[in-house]
Amino acid sequence: MKKINDHINNAEGFNNSDELFKHLENPWDKSKDEIWGRLSEKLEVPIKPKTRTLKLIVTYSAAAIIFLAIGITLFARFYTKDIYCPAGEHLSMTLPGGSEVELNAETSFEYNPYWWFIARKTKVEGEAFFKVSKGNKFEVISVKGTTRVLGTSFNIYARNSEYKVTCVSGSVQVQAKKLREKVVLKPNQEAVLVGSNGLEVKKEVPAVQAKAWVDDKFIFTSCPLVEVFNEVERQYGVRITIEQDLNDSYTGGFDKGAGIESVLYKICRPHELSFEKKNDNTYLIIHK
Repeated sequence: MKKINDHINNAEGFNNSDELFKHLENPWDKSKDEIWGRLSEKLEVPIKPKTRTLKLIVTYSAAAIIFLAIGITLFARFYTKDIYCPAGEHLSMTLPGGSEVELNAETSFEYNPYWWFIARKTKVEGEAFFKVSKGNKFEVISVKGTTRVLGTSFNIYARNSEYKVTCVSGSVQVQAKKLREKVVLKPNQEAVLVGSNGLEVKKEVPAVQAKAWVDDKFIFTSCPLVEVFNEVERQYGVRITIEQDLNDSYTGGFDKGAGIESVLYKICRPHELSFEKKNDNTYLIIHK
């Protein structure tokens, strides 16, 4: 080994590789030409540029981030939470931001929970009472119209062709969908959609009456008797069949805590009506 080191130390005195390898003892099986060839190959291997690969990685990563952001945004915007309150029940819920809503029987309600702090919009079909916390504009959309509020409480009735909004506190803007007509309600005022004639504003309406159902109390003033029986169906989850057309109106009320037959008796008696129980879930209204 010492001899090899001595030859290497004296390598500067040789003018070419032949002179160097002539005086160098070879401890391997390879010839000097093979060793030198392999060494030359390693020394001459070019370094591949990595710039293009790095650019591709950055481009693909940026594209992936953009697509991910778009996907998350679309999901947040269009994801809808649907809630349905069946007959015979009431539901209470708190929305993001602290607003509260009570759903009456046979009411459907929907909103976008992940988009809520950008646009506070809800949809309701049926009847609901809202206590809206202060903040950005709050909208309730129905088939017949839109209600817009900012920190207020109100009751909305939107069933079939009927659309009625009663302001309990604050102020409420009501817009008829087809007519584009707008009205602003103050406490104890009510907007009713009257067919193609637009919105009719009623003043000095007892707002407590509009929201009485929240406390399981139902009050009617000159209400068509058929609508009263429809409400009884919703609240008790029963089916009521009427023997013939009823044109009478009803003024009065009932407490849901009373039994179904007690309520039917109270409603039927002033109108010379009676009822028969057909099965556990069906009642027939007949004239005496």
